Amino acid sequence: MDKKKKLVYAKASVDKKIKMTFTVAFVVLAASFALISLVSMITISAYSVSLLDDGDNANAVRNLSIALIIISLVVSGWLAFFVSRKAIKILHKGVCKPAMELIFGIRKANEGLEGIGIEMAVDTEDEIALINSVYFKIARQLKIHVDDVMKLSGLTEKFENSAHYDSLTGVYNRRRFSELIQSHTVVAAKKNEPTFVFMLDLDHFKRVNDTYGHAAGDEVLKVIAERIKNTVRPYDLFGRYGGEEFIMFLSASDATIATNFAERIRTIVSEASVHFEGIDIPVTTSIGVSQMSPTRTYEEAVKAADEALYKAKKNGRNRVELV
Repeated sequence: MDKKKKLVYAKASVDKKIKMTFTVAFVVLAASFALISLVSMITISAYSVSLLDDGDNANAVRNLSIALIIISLVVSGWLAFFVSRKAIKILHKGVCKPAMELIFGIRKANEGLEGIGIEMAVDTEDEIALINSVYFKIARQLKIHVDDVMKLSGLTEKFENSAHYDSLTGVYNRRRFSELIQSHTVVAAKKNEPTFVFMLDLDHFKRVNDTYGHAAGDEVLKVIAERIKNTVRPYDLFGRYGGEEFIMFLSASDATIATNFAERIRTIVSEASVHFEGIDIPVTTSIGVSQMSPTRTYEEAVKAADEALYKAKKNGRNRVELV
């Protein structure tokens, strides 16, 4: 027997079982009704005959009682048959058919369920137990898949973080910073606000690595990045450009305010040493500032800020230079 035949057989077997159950129930009900009617009529007849003294009248009453009993049996049997037929049709439409379709659908979905690790006994005779079993199997399997989805979601979040943020300092990496520049530039243009690019470079960072080790250098980068991140405004952009270089994009009303903000960052970096394994490591930074404009692209502004940074280095470091 192939699967299609098994499915048809399952549907027919359920229909037959449900119909037989209700048919037997209504036949028993009809028989009980007829029996009660019969006993009632016999009792009434016997009681009527006992009250009559005349034999002819007693025979007439007895004949009438028998006739009434026969009529009662016929009427009760017909009513029981009519009611049972109507009830079976209603129950078939409201109960049997939906149950059959449910079981048929579950069996039809057998191949799909097997694809997620759920196997069903197609030729089982207990369809209700089958539904119960499959329900719990599906629930258990769904929980496994939900757990997998949650793990995948966590991995996706980690992947996005690694794609957008610098793994050491936790600030935007160079690629993500460049992607966000466009939207920030559009917002600033709508507000008619001047925008500036800062290039920051930690002074003598190679000396830190050579003197205290690369672990100390990493700690310096993390601490300084955290200080600057806590200083910039929520709507400013700040990221790691590469190595010991950081980049910032912000809006300001004019170049003087932008330069003053750069001076504030320079002071925050240099005012406190970085503590690492009992050693205080002094750190300073040089900052180059350039202003963006409709005729100067982001790349050109970065190049100009880098030139200003080189000028700050050349003029003694730990200072701010504006193009």
